[in-house]
Amino acid sequence: MDGRRSPADGRRSSAPPRASVAAIVTPPRRCSPHKMPRMPRNPNGQKRSQLPPVAVLFSSFAFACFLSVPIQHCRGDEVEARTVLPVWPDGGPGVPAGVAEQSPLNEKGHVTRVTHPTLTLMEPPEGKANGTSVIICPGGGYHILAIEKEGYAVGRWLNSHGVTAWVLRYRVPRTQSGPFWRPPLQDAQRAVSMVRHQAADRGLDPDRVGILGFSAGGHLSATTSTRHEERAYDSTDEIDKVSCRPDFAVLVYPAYITPSKSDLDRSEEITVTTQTPPTFITVAADDGHALSSLRYTIELRKHSVPVELHVFPDGGHGYGLGRANTTANHWPELCRRWMAGRGLLAPPSED
Repeated sequence: MDGRRSPADGRRSSAPPRASVAAIVTPPRRCSPHKMPRMPRNPNGQKRSQLPPVAVLFSSFAFACFLSVPIQHCRGDEVEARTVLPVWPDGGPGVPAGVAEQSPLNEKGHVTRVTHPTLTLMEPPEGKANGTSVIICPGGGYHILAIEKEGYAVGRWLNSHGVTAWVLRYRVPRTQSGPFWRPPLQDAQRAVSMVRHQAADRGLDPDRVGILGFSAGGHLSATTSTRHEERAYDSTDEIDKVSCRPDFAVLVYPAYITPSKSDLDRSEEITVTTQTPPTFITVAADDGHALSSLRYTIELRKHSVPVELHVFPDGGHGYGLGRANTTANHWPELCRRWMAGRGLLAPPSED
C-alpha cells in the first residue's frame, strides 16, 4: 500500500467570485513523504437533465525515453513546440505489433484513435515553473479524445500558473472485450509513474504529481486515484517500481462514476479508500452526469479524504475551461485557489 498523502497544505484563499455555486469542502491535509529517494533538482450541448440546482454545504525513465519527439502545434498565428513521449516502449499491453499508432487531430480538435499512448509535455515560460506537474486526461466517452479543448487548452492554462502539464493520449476507442476502463487505466497508471520517475531530472517535484480529467477523463482520473495499490498490468521496468498514486486530483464534470445517469450507486471500479488523494470536483447541476460528482464526493467524505465540490446552476456538459454566459465559467479560478491553498502553486523548496 502506498501511504503517501498530499504534501501540500496552506492557507485557504479569499472568497470565490460571486456566483450561484455551492461547495463541499474539507480542509487540506498533509500526506506523509513519498517513499522514494529524492533526487537533486535541476538548477538550470448535451441533453439537459431534470436534476435541479443543488446547494449543499458540509464542513468538514531509467525510462530511457524510448522516443522524444518535438512537434509543432499551430494555434491561430502561433506555433507551439512540444515534446511528445511514448508511454510504453511497445505501444501498450495487448497492442499487436504493426498496429497504426493514432489518428491525426481532426477539424473538431478530436483524436479518434489511439493505440500507442503518449504524453505531450507542455512547460511554463522559462523561470516560471513551480515544480508541480499535472497529467491531463481529455474526455470523449472513451470513444474519442477532445484533446484540444480538454487537453492542450487546459495545459496552456496550467502553464500560466507555473504548472507543468502532461497531456495524455490514452487508448481509444474503448475495447470490445473486458472492462472498457482497463486499457486507459493502464496508460494512466504508467503515465503517473513515468512523470514521477523523471520529475527530479526536469527540476520538478516528484511529490507534486496530480491528475486532471474531463468527463470520461474525469472517470479515468478517479479510477487512477482509487486503484493505485495494484497495477492493472505486469510491471516491466524501473518506471513501474515508482508509485502510480497521484498526489491530488481534479475532476471536471466526471462521468461513469455511477452505473447510469439516474443511479446513485457506485461503479464497481471506483474503490475509494483513506489513501485516495485530495480531490477538487466541479460540475453543473444541468449536466446529465451530475450524480457522478455527488457519488464520488460522498465516497471521499465517507473515507475522510479532503474534497472540494462546486455545483453550478448551469453550464451543461463538455464546456472545457468554460462556456459563455454560464456560471460554470468560474471553475478554473476556484481550482486555482484550491491548488494555491494546498501549496501546489508555490515555488519549489530549496532543500
